Amino acid sequence: SPSAWSPGLWGPVRVPTGSGYTPVTPARVLGPRSVGAQGTVGVTVAGHYGVPANATSVLVDVGVSGTKASAGSVSAEPHGSAVPTYGTLYWNSSTQSVVHSAVVRLSGGALDVHNSSSRSAPVYVDVLGYYAPGSGKLLKPVRPAYVFNTAQGVGQAQKAPLGARTTVGVPVRGKAGVPTTAAWVVLNLAVGSPGTTGGLTVWAHGATRPGLSMLTWDAHGDQSANLVTVPLDSTGQLDFYNSGGGSVDVAASVVGYYGPTSSGSLVATAPSTVLDTRRGIGRSGTSPLAAQSVLKLRVTGGVVPRGTTGVLVELGTIPSSGGGSLTAWTDGTSQPSPASVYWTSGGRVTTNLAVVPVGSNGVIDLRNNGSRSVAVFAVVLGYWTG
Repeated sequence: SPSAWSPGLWGPVRVPTGSGYTPVTPARVLGPRSVGAQGTVGVTVAGHYGVPANATSVLVDVGVSGTKASAGSVSAEPHGSAVPTYGTLYWNSSTQSVVHSAVVRLSGGALDVHNSSSRSAPVYVDVLGYYAPGSGKLLKPVRPAYVFNTAQGVGQAQKAPLGARTTVGVPVRGKAGVPTTAAWVVLNLAVGSPGTTGGLTVWAHGATRPGLSMLTWDAHGDQSANLVTVPLDSTGQLDFYNSGGGSVDVAASVVGYYGPTSSGSLVATAPSTVLDTRRGIGRSGTSPLAAQSVLKLRVTGGVVPRGTTGVLVELGTIPSSGGGSLTAWTDGTSQPSPASVYWTSGGRVTTNLAVVPVGSNGVIDLRNNGSRSVAVFAVVLGYWTG
């Protein structure tokens, strides 16, 4: 079996003590605002929008819509820090609308948004919640498991895609490792076989549907996955709404939950590259990850201390051709069915935020499920203790 390689880390980073998560009423903190090519905009968040002054990091949605550039990326990072090598989100056409969740460590109560493309881009940022020491909900990272999958008939009576402008209710409490006491769930949302552009919204069954899409896609399937945090009400169900003009297959896998039995507090870090197969970081050589092969990656020992229960990591793929997916899971356990990142064609950068439980050896497994080799990178954004 493949051996585990220690990542190329920058060394320990001074970070706050672990923090619990507290949701806020979603609020637009930026834009849509045109950010110039290679431009950076600072956004003060702490002390506003329900985010307290002692917040260490925030959960945000970062999005672009109708860019002038045919391809590009936007990153969100601590205020005043160097622009990271890897973007928070990428787009592949000037008509594509993309939204991507991110956990961003605050510096001076603020974060920066940087447009790395060659043209200006309309960027928006919505704050969804914050992490602060001594308060908030604690997370339990879990093995990924489907709670809803239209192609497999999970969460509904039959195998059928979610119709255009259609809502379906899905039971979540007591399913896929989610206890009956869970207050919030962390889901990886994915879509497949879309015929038109569209968006997916998920919310507590007894509540009013939010006016925002948590996952967007174009007719080719880009963007096809996003990590989201959603509340549960007394019904224990979630509603899924397809705002697109055509039916689409939808999959939602549970990767964690917040509840009274959870004990994980988040320590947000500066973005730290632990893997890049193109640059020889995290493994020897610069070859891509071969089709149907597994890479064992040690994530502890530097920024992430030994004994952590889970990592928050941005996973990215650059396929040479064809479609496929990348699965991340705890080393020493069997591969779960849900994947973390999906791609539809070659030459395009595809990323997604992932919550991955970490075992005692500090290693996670990454498998290329596609039929072609793929370049892979991983950027640690935080870890859970407790």
